[in-house]
Amino acid sequence: MRELLEAAQNGDDTAMGQLLEVFKPVILKNCMIDNRFDEDCFQELSLKFIKCIKNFKFDKEIDIYSCLKEQI
Repeated sequence: MRELLEAAQNGDDTAMGQLLEVFKPVILKNCMIDNRFDEDCFQELSLKFIKCIKNFKFDKEIDIYSCLKEQI
């Protein structure tokens, strides 16, 4: 996972796409509003996820979910 994250941070679009696929169920789960899928929410959370990946630092003692929470 770390190699994939580092590749995405270095501009590898394929790696970023793979990360988005891995975390897609979590993103989709958070896009359900009143039992309906919100496309705008999905797009916004996907962009925030990408920003989080780009800014994530491995030298900190946090996980990727904590980083995502900061972006919301």
